[in-house]
Amino acid sequence: DKTLLPALEEKLKSKDEECKRRESQRVDLELHIVEVKENLRKAEQGPVTLGTTVEPPHLDSPPAVKSCSPTHIPDPSPVNAAIALKSRPMSIMTTGKGSVLQKAKEWEKKGAS
Repeated sequence: DKTLLPALEEKLKSKDEECKRRESQRVDLELHIVEVKENLRKAEQGPVTLGTTVEPPHLDSPPAVKSCSPTHIPDPSPVNAAIALKSRPMSIMTTGKGSVLQKAKEWEKKGAS
């Protein structure tokens, strides 16, 4: 039995190292998946101007189909983003504030457990 012990300990050590390596790969993949999901969600929301928050789209509801009528005449004045932002209610402007830090803290807690 004493001759088998060093061989078994070496085998256990190599399995431990392989397990740690694979766990590290798993964590890296999970982080990459989270990053891809965030990028996908941002891409689905469309372009965002500075200072605005965008509500996530409701994926459960089917997209509304709007019919384009030929009698619609667009407003001759150009859209000014600053004026459009000023006319928004403050509740829209502040709803998403701090969510990035909150998600980061949740992710750190999840990784620590």
